[in-house]
Amino acid sequence: AAIPPWFEGAGSRGMMWTLQAGAAAVGLAGLAAAGRRPGAGWTVAVVGALAAAITMPLTGHAIESRLGTGAGVALQALHVLGGGVWLGTLFVLLYVTLRATRRDPDERERIVAGVVHAYSPIALVGAGCAVAVGGVLAWLNVGSFGALLSTDYGRALLIKLALVAGVAG
Repeated sequence: AAIPPWFEGAGSRGMMWTLQAGAAAVGLAGLAAAGRRPGAGWTVAVVGALAAAITMPLTGHAIESRLGTGAGVALQALHVLGGGVWLGTLFVLLYVTLRATRRDPDERERIVAGVVHAYSPIALVGAGCAVAVGGVLAWLNVGSFGALLSTDYGRALLIKLALVAGVAG
């Protein structure tokens, strides 16, 4: 697929990187504010995270998808969001559980069960989305099973899959 006219030129990719960095800064500012003003802070953090996920595909091969720019960017953004929800939820599980059980080791099992019960469905939805959309993206970008071993992109994907399998385990 051809690069869209609105993306041509050396400055466009740099502009997209700048937008992505700005989105990440908004997300981090929201997280920093969440301790003082939870409602507003988390809203700003979510807006920043969504903006970062949407701008990330604009800096890579998603704009040249065989399905077209819009579909490529949408699929890549869904993949990033799914992975972010999954890994972010795992981080919350670990952080909350460690903090809570440090104060009251006798309640460890009850606390861990409550946190896992609350966050597991969210993590599973995020992981399912990341895996399903990632499968479509792999098919679009690699093209064949043979290319997994014969191309740099395919080998990089296999390394990523091994790392993700370790986290999933």
